Parts: sequence; C-alpha cells; structure tokens
Amino acid sequence: MTRSRPSSPVRSVSRPIALRAVAILASLLASASVSAGAQGVAGGGQDAIVVPRGVIRVEASGDWRNWRERFSSAADGSATSVRVPLGSEESGDPFGAAQLPALLPIQTTVRDLARSAALDVSLGAVRTRVDVLSARSVFSLEAGLGARLALLATIPYLQTTAAVSTDIDGTVAGANLGLNPGFVDGSTAGAANAAVVRAAVGARDALAVLLVSCGATPTAPGCGPVQANRAGAELLLAEANTVTGGLTTLYGVDASGGARFVPLTGSAPAAQIAARLTALATAFGGFGITTLPADAALIGATPLTAPQLATAGVGAEGVVERYGIGDIELGAKFLVLDTFGALPGATRPTGPAVRIAIAGLFRYGRNSADSLGDPYDIGVGGGQNDIEGRAHADLALGRRGWISATGRYGVQLADQTLVRAPGAAETLVDRDLGDYIELELVPRFALGNYFALAGVYRFRSKAEDSFTGTLAGTGGGPTVDAALLGFGTQTREQRAGAGLLFSTMDAYARGRAGVPFEVNYVYTRTVAGAGQLVANAAEHRIGARMYVRLFGRGS
Repeated sequence: MTRSRPSSPVRSVSRPIALRAVAILASLLASASVSAGAQGVAGGGQDAIVVPRGVIRVEASGDWRNWRERFSSAADGSATSVRVPLGSEESGDPFGAAQLPALLPIQTTVRDLARSAALDVSLGAVRTRVDVLSARSVFSLEAGLGARLALLATIPYLQTTAAVSTDIDGTVAGANLGLNPGFVDGSTAGAANAAVVRAAVGARDALAVLLVSCGATPTAPGCGPVQANRAGAELLLAEANTVTGGLTTLYGVDASGGARFVPLTGSAPAAQIAARLTALATAFGGFGITTLPADAALIGATPLTAPQLATAGVGAEGVVERYGIGDIELGAKFLVLDTFGALPGATRPTGPAVRIAIAGLFRYGRNSADSLGDPYDIGVGGGQNDIEGRAHADLALGRRGWISATGRYGVQLADQTLVRAPGAAETLVDRDLGDYIELELVPRFALGNYFALAGVYRFRSKAEDSFTGTLAGTGGGPTVDAALLGFGTQTREQRAGAGLLFSTMDAYARGRAGVPFEVNYVYTRTVAGAGQLVANAAEHRIGARMYVRLFGRGS
C-alpha cells in the first residue's frame, strides 16, 4: 500500500513494530523450556548451522536504514563511486532544460521567437532535499527435517518513508520562465494573452487572403499595398507564420492553452518577443491590416513558487510512504560437511573445525518496487520473482574465535510490468532485472560464555536491468524506448560494521541455562558504492532467535 500526504520530518513509525516483535519473542524465550541442540555464540549474520530433525529455529529481527545520499552513474550508465544528495537530479542553479527535459520544447520555441539560438531557459534556483527511512521487521523460520536437511521461510514487513522538500527562488539572475498566467486559477491574464495571439493569427490569415485575392484581382479594394510590394507581403506572411506558431505553442489561443511555462515579465526573452510582436503589428499596418494593434502586449509570468513547480512533477512538500509485506522467501538448506562434532557438545571446539552448508530458495516478489515515474516512492519489494543459491561456511579457529562466510547468487526472473516514465503514459513492458552476487563475512570473538563481539562485511554486485518495449508519449508526444529505463541500474556496494552478541547457547549446552536463545545488535553503513540505485545509508539491526524442539529426542 502507498500513502502520500503533506507532512514535516520523517517519522520512525516502523521502529516500534520491529522492537515489539523482538520483545514478544523475548517474552516467549523467558517462558520457554526446550530441549534442542545448541551452538556457541552466533548471530550477527548468516551461518552454516542446519538444525536437526524435529527442531525449529525461530528468528525475529528489526532494522531501520536512513539516508540522504546515493551514488551515481557515468554518462554511459556505468556505475561510479561519486556520491550525490537525494534530490540532486531535481536541483540546480540555474534550473533549466538540463534538469527538466520537459522544458526542451519550450526552450526551442522561446529561442525561435527571441531569435537567440544560444538562449537557455531557467526557472530559477531550485533545491530539492529528500530524507529516506526504511524500517523492516523480519520473521524467519528454519525447520529440521533430518540430520542434514532443513526447510527455510522468511516473511518481511516493511515501511519506507521519503520526506521531500523543495525550495525555489525564481527571482535570481538568469531566471526567465514562470508559470503561464493561463494556468493560474482566477487569472484574467491568460484570456488577455490568448486574445493577443488570436489577433496575430487573424492578421496573418487576413494577409494570406489578400495575397490570394489580389493575385486574382489586382485592382480590388485594399490590394494596392500588396501589389506594390508583393515580395515584402510574402516575406511578412512567412514571418507571421513563424511568430504566430510560436505564440500559439507558448500562450495558446484560449485562456487555458499553451505551455505550462512562459517568459517572465521583464526578462530578456519577454522583451525580445515583445519587440518582434510590435514589429509584426507595424508591418501588418503597412498593408492595411489592423487586426493586431501596434500596442498589443503579452502579459508575462511571475516567479515560480514550489507548489507551482510541483505541478510539473518536480519536488514536493510532504511525505511519500509505502508499507506492506515484502518479498517472501521459501527454501531448503543442506549440511554438506561438519567437523564441529555432534551438537550440543561441540559448542566451542578446542581446535580448528569447519561446517559447510548449501541452500536454495525461491523469492516471491510482492509490492512492486518504486514507481519509475516517482523517484520518492521507495518500494517495499522487488515486485518480481527470484531464484537464489547460497553457500555457507563456518570456520572455528579455537574456543573463542571463528568466522562465518556466506555467498549468494541470485537470478531475477524476467516478467512484465506496468511502468510510467517521466513524459510517458503507463505502458506494459518486458523486464529482466540484473542478476546479483553477494558475499558476507562475519568474524566473531567470544568474551565469555554469554557475550561475543562480531564484525560484519558485506559485498553486493548487480548487473544492469533490461527493459524491452516502447512507451507511448503523453499528449501526442514522441515515443520512448523502454531500454532507457535500465540506464544506470548496474550497482556495486560494500558495507561494514560491528555488533554485540548475547547468547545462552554455550551455557545451555553445559547445563547452566534452561533456554537456548540469542540476541544481537549490529550496526553497519555503506563504506563504498557505485551506481545510482545504491544508497549511502546507515543501518541499525536488533534481532533475537531461539531453538525449539517440536518432536524427537535431543542428543
């Protein structure tokens, strides 16, 4: 589900959800009395443990990320490590056609009317700021089916919140466009401008009629000036066609027509267009056509405000929220090798030991990722299905130190989706998101029977997304190749951090605790990244898990 509404700063509305989930699990742990195999202090990341037959490992965790920056892509779409603020693509001083492509046709028209091929249009100085918070509660289950095989299931619940604010100063030097008066409710300026444009069109049409009629009957009334300077009249008609075409495009021929943005009152383009319109009226008068008065003048725009800029799809003042169940995972995990020894006795090997497991899962995509037409609608799921293979390894270095390593390779399955890109209507296109590879390393050092410190390193690389199809332009505009939607979607990310782990696993194995459970807190942040889909984010995660024997006998 998505909800948008005006608001102020981002609120951590999902943080209590995650903490309540952990609190509920902790209360269950406090009242539980189970008999299950146990391992030394783990947690903080994935591991190669495969719970034995009849045992389930239940985990509840909550994490929240916040970020204001992302990484970027090069001109060819390849990933770069340059960091840019969120909202930078909708910021600029000057803010013109380079930042808002919808201004390109307006810029072309203004250049033609002002006879200035080098003129660049600008709405002023624009600054868009975005703060994003993503909160997630995850419930995971691992159920042992045999000595080496377990089933896996994960259900996440996510909420993403983007707080957007936009400031614009349309009075700065270089600003030359504002909102068309015809788009201002209650304004009479739009009707006045439309009347001037209609007058110019009427004068042009009158000259065209004269050229035809005077060619047939040179002595007819009013044909004297035309016959005396027919070449000049034909040049004037060509000039009138150019000017009236541009004025119709910019200001329209009715009170609500024309382009959304027109030259500001007092700006250089407005003065140049006014001079050309006056010259046109004077030239018409020379042929006896007074439909366009010599003093006809267009009313220019006033400097833009942020709400007016938002009508063009740039920035906003408010909060965009999305919440719901994320991508659901179902899979299986198989123990390949284990020299740790039988659980629960081998909770802390005195020498080197290794455990290796492999896993495969299917990820059911839900709640499509962010709308391609709204960069502030951060999705809670991928929106498409994946198949992922995993390899886990635990290496014990002695009684206190060990490390877990996990590698993942994911194939994101091709599908079809509705997209709405800027300037295009909603269209069904073929989509194949890039496959990815991930590596996670979690070294741990036990401080005693209950506590351990952990380090965390994660690496992720994703190939470029692929889109196939044609997006129909809005308002009769040109079509857009859907392949452009994959631009800049290649990513690389590295995250690092540390955590504190608490566990009764070792004490339980020694008969000194009645409940086998773990609690962990881990902090990570982005240390390197590339590609515009990578956020420069900090993450806090707290989780708890316990082992419960449902049937069978413990060792």
